[in-house]
Amino acid sequence: MKPLSQAVSRLERSSIRYILDRAARFSDAIHLEIGQPDFSPPPHVIEAAVRAARDEYTGYTANAGMLPLREAVTVKLARENDIHASPDQVVITIGAMEAVFASMAVLLDPGDEILLPDPGYGNFTMAARLVHARPVFYPALPEEAFIPDLDALETLVTPRTKALFINSPCNPTVSVYPADVLRACLDFCRRHDLYLVSDETYDRFVFEGKHYSPAAWDDEGRVISIFTTSKTYAMTGWRVGYAVMNPEIAAAMTKIQEPIVSCVNTIAQHAAIAALLGPQDCV
Repeated sequence: MKPLSQAVSRLERSSIRYILDRAARFSDAIHLEIGQPDFSPPPHVIEAAVRAARDEYTGYTANAGMLPLREAVTVKLARENDIHASPDQVVITIGAMEAVFASMAVLLDPGDEILLPDPGYGNFTMAARLVHARPVFYPALPEEAFIPDLDALETLVTPRTKALFINSPCNPTVSVYPADVLRACLDFCRRHDLYLVSDETYDRFVFEGKHYSPAAWDDEGRVISIFTTSKTYAMTGWRVGYAVMNPEIAAAMTKIQEPIVSCVNTIAQHAAIAALLGPQDCV
């Protein structure tokens, strides 16, 4: 038979998943290899899912996600991230990882370059290569508390550079970018006319200082902000993430939802509404 696609054949499997599969052989393994919270989803979230199933909310939803959930997302973004958006700027995704892939799919053409943190989460590189883009790595060194080297960023820009990808709080380094660094990243993108993709999966996992979302300062619509219910509410297997962006990019991302996933699990979307709008003392 003819060979598989070069994009897939050249893709290295996630080492995290390799270790997870190996660890599954041992019933007493202590799992430190994967971002799985050590607590359970809140009871009111589980009840919302059960109620949705019993009430037979089991059909398709809009590609972008249920309107009540997108409205709930805007409430959360205003409450916690100082991002003021409308539901037409929100797309509900299969976890944050699908939002990462979809962001790259709508922004990047084959051969375009995206600046990625090093060290960084390996799936970012995999997503870029799947859309035939070229990942270019910028340093985030331990002696600088794993904060991006902004001077190094300037040397990496080429005519093919399309986007800067940042991840704060960062997986795997746990660094939290201060406000001045995030503002500098946004200014960098303005100077070079780049998109800024901000993965904020761990936005509630800040134990010192404060988390900032660069979209709060974006008046041009060049930031795509990515969040998820997975970590905050221990809903990793429920697969409900969301991204917020300008309406044009949101419409493009909604368009590609159909051939990729159609929509996120309806029952899980109902549970996510309960998570975002319900009591937050569980966080």
